[in-house]
Amino acid sequence: MNKSFENYNLKTHPTEWTQSFGQVENSSRRQAGFTLIELLVVIAIIGILSSVVLVSLQQTRSRGKDASAKISMANILTAAENYYTDNGDYDGVCESSDVIKLREGVAKQVPATGDDYNTTVPCSNIDNAHYTTYVVLNGNSGTFCVDSSGFAGILSDPASLIEGQECVASDLGLGN
Repeated sequence: MNKSFENYNLKTHPTEWTQSFGQVENSSRRQAGFTLIELLVVIAIIGILSSVVLVSLQQTRSRGKDASAKISMANILTAAENYYTDNGDYDGVCESSDVIKLREGVAKQVPATGDDYNTTVPCSNIDNAHYTTYVVLNGNSGTFCVDSSGFAGILSDPASLIEGQECVASDLGLGN
């Protein structure tokens, strides 16, 4: 018996036509949903995008910590000037409570070289008339230095910072 569409009379053979041609119709219809490959590709793309975002977020966090450390270092300059106004010299400025609190705050924002703020943010009384303090910032951001000359900024050559000299003098390669 030749099963073509024209040879069937739906009124006389409805069941046979449905069984025969209905199967062909169902097998050609695509199933709804996603394949495993499609899902894996989407998951891989999401993973790559999230890793890029996390790296960017880490860099932003590091820059934010540097900004906070710079502000606290600039506040050390203000606290030291207040100390000078009250005492007439810088003798003991590094041990004053305001400067210690600010140095502790800076130490929390930069890479730890130890838990002691004295090693992370060293402060030197050069003599009664001068002081200097500095901090190495996150990443390759440089060394931020503050001194009694009013300098508060990044040193172009941190290796030139010599104990007992002001930031500006050490940065320029000059003596006191």
